[in-house]
Amino acid sequence: MKYYKLSEVTEIIMGQAPPGESYNEEGLGVPLIGGASDLGDNYPNPKKYTTASSKLSKTGDIIMCIRATIGDLNWADKEYALGRGVAAFRVTERISASYLYYWLLSQKQHFLNMGKGATFLQITKKDIEDTVIPLVDIEEQKQIGIILDKAQTLIERRKVAIAKLDELVQAVFIDMFGDPSSNNKGWNEASIGELSTLVSSGSTPLGGSQAYKEKGIPFIRSQNILMNRLTLDDIVYIDEDTHNRMKRTWVKHNDVLLNITGASIGRVAVYEGDSDFANVNQHVCIIRLKDSILIPRFCEYMISHPNYQRYIMSFNVGGTREAFNFQQIKKFKVICPPIAIQEKFLSIIKAINKNRETNLIQLQQLESNFQALLQKAFKGELTVKDGVTV
Repeated sequence: MKYYKLSEVTEIIMGQAPPGESYNEEGLGVPLIGGASDLGDNYPNPKKYTTASSKLSKTGDIIMCIRATIGDLNWADKEYALGRGVAAFRVTERISASYLYYWLLSQKQHFLNMGKGATFLQITKKDIEDTVIPLVDIEEQKQIGIILDKAQTLIERRKVAIAKLDELVQAVFIDMFGDPSSNNKGWNEASIGELSTLVSSGSTPLGGSQAYKEKGIPFIRSQNILMNRLTLDDIVYIDEDTHNRMKRTWVKHNDVLLNITGASIGRVAVYEGDSDFANVNQHVCIIRLKDSILIPRFCEYMISHPNYQRYIMSFNVGGTREAFNFQQIKKFKVICPPIAIQEKFLSIIKAINKNRETNLIQLQQLESNFQALLQKAFKGELTVKDGVTV
């Protein structure tokens, strides 16, 4: 294994912002990649075009973000104009494209650490050129690329399986209950306000983040509310004195928690922990349902359905920022099928979610294996026996 500067084995094309008057959304000229927002899962998905491009990618180039979200990668599937937020790598005869792609992927943290800037981080052409890459002979590079491609394919297949299970949940809901926003099956209806004993959010504890503790009472924030799931990965804690001063928003078992501000507005999950042993901040609304009309988990799945999400977002039209107030939430109309039918739906969803959880565990294992393969590949330890069966 030998070591070279990137500038010795690749052509590096730094992006440059075209003149503003050349931008358009009518498809005139060349599609423009300005930064991370124009990247897709594997290939770019730009929104704008330019008629005055000076820096261009070619099919097969690797495009990398060099500002803000440094290190994000895409393959160029055609010619693109490169804005100043990206750079392209074009391989020479000394390096395999797939080998370079996976090596760049393994070096994301390295590039992030080099980032400089007050407003947002960015890396320079010299930073990239002087970065050192380990190379084996070209045939071995290609073999490493094939092994890593197979491992990546397994990950992508698992992600597709999980996405299809999520779509199945939505399809089952529509099949059983129709569109929850238009109630095209004619179920009984009521407002959230009519069906709840509490619709309220918490507040920031006195002292803000300084009041957070390493252990104590879980303090649920908007980042802990994912769609149909409460995550404790980034949970913070408050002490009992702070919790007692915020008694109005003690969370109870089966409370429906709804994000009401910002980019995560509309995300919803049911709290299944012990009553009165958690609290929420001002960005999370507690919906405490009355007994016997709506099952909390059914309410959660109804609110999370894309059609219902579009319905509730209509309440936010005209606001200066994305936010719901309590009066708006209380006016949300919900369908109220018989409890027995709600329970039947939830039993079906339980089986789907069990399958989904199995797929998630497998995905985590595949991603862990992939990272191990990456580490071995660029230490010269990856051999044909590490091949992955797809």
